[in-house]
Amino acid sequence: MFVPQNPVIHDIWEAINDEEMSDVSLIGHDGEVHANRFVLAARSKVLKKMLYGPFLESQSRQLPFHSYEKLILEAIVEYCCKNEIPKFRLYIHRNALSARRLVRLFKAADFLQLTGLAKLVAQMAHNLTTRFPPLACAVYDEADFDTKVSNDSLLLIQCRPYVTLPPNSECGGGIDQLSENKIISIYKDKEVKAGELFLFEMLQQWKNLSECDNADEVAKACAAFIQLENIEPQDLLGIVMKAECCPERKITEAITRQALRASQNRVWSLSSRGRPDIERILVEGAGSKDTNGIYYKIEGLTNGELYSKREVVCGQQHVYTLSVSVNKETESVECRIFCSKLLTHRAVIKMARHHQQEQTFEPILQIIRIQDEFVDDKKVTVVSASPSEDRLFCRQLAQNV
Repeated sequence: MFVPQNPVIHDIWEAINDEEMSDVSLIGHDGEVHANRFVLAARSKVLKKMLYGPFLESQSRQLPFHSYEKLILEAIVEYCCKNEIPKFRLYIHRNALSARRLVRLFKAADFLQLTGLAKLVAQMAHNLTTRFPPLACAVYDEADFDTKVSNDSLLLIQCRPYVTLPPNSECGGGIDQLSENKIISIYKDKEVKAGELFLFEMLQQWKNLSECDNADEVAKACAAFIQLENIEPQDLLGIVMKAECCPERKITEAITRQALRASQNRVWSLSSRGRPDIERILVEGAGSKDTNGIYYKIEGLTNGELYSKREVVCGQQHVYTLSVSVNKETESVECRIFCSKLLTHRAVIKMARHHQQEQTFEPILQIIRIQDEFVDDKKVTVVSASPSEDRLFCRQLAQNV
């Protein structure tokens, strides 16, 4: 049992847990939770109206909350008393049930206008999905549209579909967690940064794992939003056509458009999702799922071309850089992918405040400008690094070229 440092809070919590001293009970669909009217009303305007306003509940010792489970109601009472939810945290693990439980508590806090609790739970859900990305699908499915937890989980799915959508047996997350309405919304979303064939294969996995009665109809509705012309012809005639989710006529039309585009451009190429105003490359099948995704072209610093994509994970910014160059000796195109981690502003501040503790992140050099200059008729590359602020001491590196 959690014992608060403040003895006043401790005594109030003990009084609330004492059935003789509690004066109201919150009734959930699987049990009741004892509480105190004054404490609840002092923390929530909604509960104040219910307990002291012109409602039937104000005359009763029981408040019906049949849509909530007992664990959620216990967390509400615990927060009203302690401004924290240590007992509830013990029930949060790396699985889909815990992810959905967080969303249900967020909904309850939002309904009762417990702003602090809603913010706390939203951060817990964000931390959970950041560490275990497949659980973002469970959070997105359980959450209401256009809420904090819904938007956060959707952004993670959009930016990291290759790690959030594949079903995961360890944590129980993945695309199979999505209901009919939510999976359709994902396939309507043009911001999901993934290849069309990958999305089609994920749709097939959802159909095979889904327990809904109209899974075939939902899969066909989702397949209508897949850009078939961006899938290789052999995959269209093999994987897509055999699945029977897309009409044969649309598959034929997609192949025709591919051939027409090739004849006009005099080169065979497939497009991908993403910003149409920036040249981009789709990377799939890499050894690490985190590497897959859409890379956007940046101004090259070498003789070749550079493409990049960024993700924010666990307080660090992962920068993946794709280098495309031509080997003059073999006259072949070489591609290399590099990954570096840059500390985000929030991580820097956290490290500065807790500098006496062991640092989670190793200080690294953050490059902010690179340019070529001539000094005494000798070409050098000038590297400008970020300043050593907030107790972060970066190693200054310089290299003559």
